[in-house]
Amino acid sequence: MTIHNNRDIGVFIPSQIDDLGLSIFAFRVYVRLIRLSGQGKSESIAEMAQSCGMGRTEITMSLSELSNFSLIELRGMNDITLLPFADKEAGQ
Repeated sequence: MTIHNNRDIGVFIPSQIDDLGLSIFAFRVYVRLIRLSGQGKSESIAEMAQSCGMGRTEITMSLSELSNFSLIELRGMNDITLLPFADKEAGQ
């Protein structure tokens, strides 16, 4: 399949993040967090679940997964910090 992109959508996902092996749910939540932070907005777990078409349990599990991959820092479920992405292969 050949995919062409003629849109300027302002979203860029580094290939290292795409290749991390995140679940599809965690990847979706990560993209949502990046988008919201870029707009200076926030959402509750319930709002994010509705926006992403997931249940609240899937959102909380995804946040935990993102934390385990060191992509976010959680201080409770209502205080999330996006962390700089460190290329794990470069550090080895």
